[in-house]
Amino acid sequence: MRCGDCRPQGKPPHAPWVGPAYAPDGIVLLACNPSETRELTKREKYTLARLRQEANPRALQAWSELRVKGGYGIPGVRQWGQWTKAFGRAVGPCLRPERTAWLNVVYHTGQVKTGDATWTHGRAHLAELLATLHPRAVVTRFDPAREALKGLPGPWGDYDVELLHLSGRRPQRFAVEQSRGDEVHLVLHEQFALPRHTTCTV
Repeated sequence: MRCGDCRPQGKPPHAPWVGPAYAPDGIVLLACNPSETRELTKREKYTLARLRQEANPRALQAWSELRVKGGYGIPGVRQWGQWTKAFGRAVGPCLRPERTAWLNVVYHTGQVKTGDATWTHGRAHLAELLATLHPRAVVTRFDPAREALKGLPGPWGDYDVELLHLSGRRPQRFAVEQSRGDEVHLVLHEQFALPRHTTCTV
């Protein structure tokens, strides 16, 4: 969050978050950048500013818990569209937001293209974060996220990242088809030992 190369002029930074119930060997959700169309609420801005200033586990927990609430559409917290339109269709109801970690290849708004300077720079930070989180699998959305994962050290070197990829060129405002979400969900059950909730229909 304090890296100068991660904060281009006029591009507000956003932090990754880690659900309070996430544990190593869990599932990470990876997109390419924060949405340009979604304005942060006052509460989100305050919590994010606190994280940038304090840079400690407590501040990260506060930010993470706030973002998790966005996955549930709790009143007073803006709903997290990436969950309702994409990732939730691939992992819910068997994996709730608080059991996941959310990363972007770059942590500022703005279009990201595979291979450009910000993508390459963000990929270096991504490798550090993934090493810390130690997931067993990563579900990706958008092509720059999928491509960023390739070649980085981790278990995805042993499986086809296309199996857990949700969508490519379509903008964030478009939802992932439920059929594709179901395909990813089934792979998580069959190949990555995702526990099956009693309400799971896949």
